[in-house]
Amino acid sequence: MELFIGPSKHQPFDSDGTIPSYHLHNFEHANISLTYFVYASFSILFDKIIPST
Repeated sequence: MELFIGPSKHQPFDSDGTIPSYHLHNFEHANISLTYFVYASFSILFDKIIPST
């Protein structure tokens, strides 16, 4: 959340649109967390749609 909401001088991307190295670990952790949430959501969804026999 702090990647996009913060002081106006603090931006997550460089002026050329790349991710600076000091923010890269934040993006990696955010992607890993998002992957877990998406996986869990689809697991719950598929368990409700296609119950095990």
